[in-house]
Amino acid sequence: MTKRKKVIVGAVAALVVLSAVAAIVSRQQGLAVEAAEVEERDIVRTVLANGHFAAAAEKEVVARDPVVIKDVLVKAGDKIQEGQVLAVIDTASLETEKQAVIAELTAIKTQETALAATLPLERAQAESQVAAAQESLKQAEREAEAMNQLYETGAASEMEWRRAESAFVTSQAQVQAAQAQLAQVRSQAALIQQYREQAQALSSRLQVLEEKLDYYKMMASETGQVVEVYTEAGAMAAAGTPLFLLTSSDLVVKAEVLAQDAPELTIGQRVVISGEVLGEEEVTGTLTQIHPQAVEKLSELGVLQRRVPIEITLDKNPTDMRPGYPVEVEIITAETTGLALPREAVFTLDGDDKTFVIQNGRAVLTSVEIGLEGEDFLEVLAGVESGDTVILNPPKEVADGAKVKTKN
Repeated sequence: MTKRKKVIVGAVAALVVLSAVAAIVSRQQGLAVEAAEVEERDIVRTVLANGHFAAAAEKEVVARDPVVIKDVLVKAGDKIQEGQVLAVIDTASLETEKQAVIAELTAIKTQETALAATLPLERAQAESQVAAAQESLKQAEREAEAMNQLYETGAASEMEWRRAESAFVTSQAQVQAAQAQLAQVRSQAALIQQYREQAQALSSRLQVLEEKLDYYKMMASETGQVVEVYTEAGAMAAAGTPLFLLTSSDLVVKAEVLAQDAPELTIGQRVVISGEVLGEEEVTGTLTQIHPQAVEKLSELGVLQRRVPIEITLDKNPTDMRPGYPVEVEIITAETTGLALPREAVFTLDGDDKTFVIQNGRAVLTSVEIGLEGEDFLEVLAGVESGDTVILNPPKEVADGAKVKTKN
């Protein structure tokens, strides 16, 4: 063996010896481990999702009738205030129709009022005339019957008999005339009802015209923003043609959660929103809508997933945010306060939850009962106490009773 080979072999042997010695010393001093103290803290379980800001309300302004656009006063991107005029519409034909309806309505109401004012007296007079004529007829009938008996016995002349018969016929005609007059008066009551129905129809038409004229003032119904302008000055718009797309100034967050996470969601749960666009600002809100069915979507990796759309109402509008800005959503599905173990300290052994508690410099294998499981911490119901020190991510060399020391 050469001198060089002897040196190499000797160095390797020395290294092995040193490693063995180091291992023995390490075991004597204890295996270095990461540790944490058991303490009371807030434990939160969440469902995570990606989403984006969206306008809380969206409204499309359309032409309800064929109209001419005289002028457009806003452009896409403009912020608008409630009551602000968006466009000037030619409403001359509607104004003309409105004045014609008002004139016709006024005339009909005048006729109805005049007729209604005289009708009660005319009806009373007609009814009185009928009653008087009927009484006269009864009297004439009695006289005619009496005269007929006298005539048959020879106690009255033929002329007297004919005079009584003529009076009876005349009374019958007077009753018929009075009844005809009463019927005519009563028909006027039906005419009043007809006037009233016509007036009601005209009033309804007038209301429609006034609503249209008010609508065509083209004023924003609430503060918000103009997203799209579909028309221009001088354009003719057919009925149903979109003119503007407006959004409210209030924002919501729309997101999608994995279908397997959806059963944990409940309307009213608290939500925390964050993201690069928000910087250090953290926005809170409430889960207000959960779509009734999942939809199929491709993930960024091209994996087909089933996701459930949700909507979150914000507690306060964030500053300088716009619809479409991306955010991260954290929905709090459960929370509690109690003793907590870091997730890295708990593992499963023989079907039970375990942790290593450091007692007198040694690792003690301890069974624990876990409650609510949060993102980073687990609620511990039994097995450890506040102030206990537990090993994080215990190395495979750690066993029950092994000597350990915490890393500085």
